[in-house]
Amino acid sequence: MLDFALNLSKVEAEYQAIIIGGGPGGLSCALYLSRALVKTLLIEKKVLGGNAILASEIENYPGLDKISGPELIERMVRQVQRYNLPVLYDTVNKIEIGGDKIFVKAGANTIGTRALVIAVGTSYRRLGVLGESEFTGRGVSYCPTCDSMFFKNKVVVLVGGGDSALKESRYLAKIVNKIYLIHRRKEFGAEKIIQEEIKKIENIKPILEKIVISINGKEKVESVMIKDVNSGAVSELKVDGVFINIGNIPATNFVKGLLDLDDQGYIITDCLLKTNIPGIFAVGDVRVSEQRQVATAVGDGAMAAAVVEKYLGRR
Repeated sequence: MLDFALNLSKVEAEYQAIIIGGGPGGLSCALYLSRALVKTLLIEKKVLGGNAILASEIENYPGLDKISGPELIERMVRQVQRYNLPVLYDTVNKIEIGGDKIFVKAGANTIGTRALVIAVGTSYRRLGVLGESEFTGRGVSYCPTCDSMFFKNKVVVLVGGGDSALKESRYLAKIVNKIYLIHRRKEFGAEKIIQEEIKKIENIKPILEKIVISINGKEKVESVMIKDVNSGAVSELKVDGVFINIGNIPATNFVKGLLDLDDQGYIITDCLLKTNIPGIFAVGDVRVSEQRQVATAVGDGAMAAAVVEKYLGRR
């Protein structure tokens, strides 16, 4: 992955716009603002690309029949890199308002701006069962793309029933010997076309109306206990690994008490991506939305850039 980090000694005291988060939404916003010659800083705490970089395959991005997450993000990064966008790799701890300025505290830096775009995305939701934390990295994973080869020719569980879960099970099926695809409802929530594809893959065994209640083993994962949601009957599955894909949690702890959030912690915006604080906008998976896809995040980023330009008096 391309890296265009900004040396900490070069962080300026103020930028016209700051973007927090370097996933598809943040990169899209950065591209449009950079092309408009708005002095912009992007802050990313880990790696550019967000959760999209972990996707084994993306099949619903307009104009591209199929592309891996890392390849799509690399293309986005190369495109933004042409405009010499400065990127600060650090964690934003706090946002403060002072007059018509917004101050972003990231590590040892306090940086002022008039326009702030929050594009921090989400983190993986945990099952919250016995053994999950203990065996994370020792058989429990949230990223099939990252860890699949550790389970080559082995038996695994994948917990989840949405688009992402079924797509990842399809990917895993090429590598592992067998997948138990566990979902708590009567039907999967994924697109019907993906469900039909899953039915044709012989080494994927759907297990519906069951939940995982514990993950067991000694040094590594050896089995899971599952419970029937109707009868309450408990049984054991011998497996070598557990992949968890049950949704995400918005990374909004740092704006609690400042921005209006819904009951799940997503940022509430209007149709122009404005929050309750003038000059602060939110894009992508972190905001309240009916759809959370790479395409919608990219669209949000482009829209936010236009709204930021107008807010700054550049339009």
